[in-house]
Amino acid sequence: MILLNNSVRSTSEQFRLWEKYLKHLLNIGPQANPANIPGDSLHQFGLAIDVLGGDAIQAQALKDAGWTQPYAAGEEWHFEARAAPEWEVLNTKRAQIRTELSVPFRDWYAELLKSKIPEELEMATELIAEIESLRLQIELAEQETELPNYLLHLHGLTLTDLRQGRTSANERAARYRERVSRLSRQIRDLERQITDLEFAIEQAYDDWNGYRYTGSIGCPEGYPYSECTHEERKRRYDREVMRRERDYRSKIERKQSVEQSLHEKKSDRRNARRRRDNARERADDFSRAIEEKLREMEPLREQVRDAESRQRRLRSQRADKERELRLLRDNIGRNIELSTAEIRIRDEKLNRISERVRRARRGS
Repeated sequence: MILLNNSVRSTSEQFRLWEKYLKHLLNIGPQANPANIPGDSLHQFGLAIDVLGGDAIQAQALKDAGWTQPYAAGEEWHFEARAAPEWEVLNTKRAQIRTELSVPFRDWYAELLKSKIPEELEMATELIAEIESLRLQIELAEQETELPNYLLHLHGLTLTDLRQGRTSANERAARYRERVSRLSRQIRDLERQITDLEFAIEQAYDDWNGYRYTGSIGCPEGYPYSECTHEERKRRYDREVMRRERDYRSKIERKQSVEQSLHEKKSDRRNARRRRDNARERADDFSRAIEEKLREMEPLREQVRDAESRQRRLRSQRADKERELRLLRDNIGRNIELSTAEIRIRDEKLNRISERVRRARRGS
């Protein structure tokens, strides 16, 4: 089934469609299909139809029935009766009417528009061109920021790595600084222990070396150790001498152990200090690299700032031009409405055109 959207049109209806198409061309109205001026449309002579849908099946059915589709690429809904036997006669009469009425009507309407909106249309065209130029300039400015932004991104990744490296180096330096402080406290404690042990060793040596087999602990008869016959007293003396010697020697061993620990702690502290200093130097190296990287990035940042500033300036100019264009379009629309009012005053001329078209169709 083929559904018709439009077939024979009156002159007033053709004028309404042409006016809508004209506003679309001037960018002051909604989307509209192409339309000829009154007196120059095949629809007014019954030589064209518009169908709904415009699919391939409908097109083929109409072509089989003798209709042609001259504008399949742009107006697939439009078909003309060029294969009809009456085509030549009606088309000849259409051409005569178009020559007689349509061209003067076209000239009259053009003259009417010429008196209303030429300057605004010229200004609107210039504004459209300027807006397009600004759009291209904005695109170029945006392209100018692509490479610097990409390089800044790469530098930013490197900068992040450098900052992480500096943070890690500072953390290592802090850990080794704490280790040095802890070892220093331990070393001071060991040095105090050694001092105390030296005093204790001296005292233990005096206790051991000055312990003699005389007096209350010696022979009751006053004989020396070798001549004394009191074996039990001598055994007690020997045990005490051995105990004092063991105490003396144990203190010496304790001092040697503490001295060994002190030597190890001092060695650990030297290593910790060296690693702390290395970490500090590493952190300083990272800081210098960060400063150098920031200096490298500054020209790129300046380039991006300049391009973005230019973009903002161009966008502001484009917005101003677009506002100016909207005002012009509104003014053009008002002028066209005024022109339309003047055209409608001349309905009598349009009615004569319609009457001539109807007589032409009846005569065919």
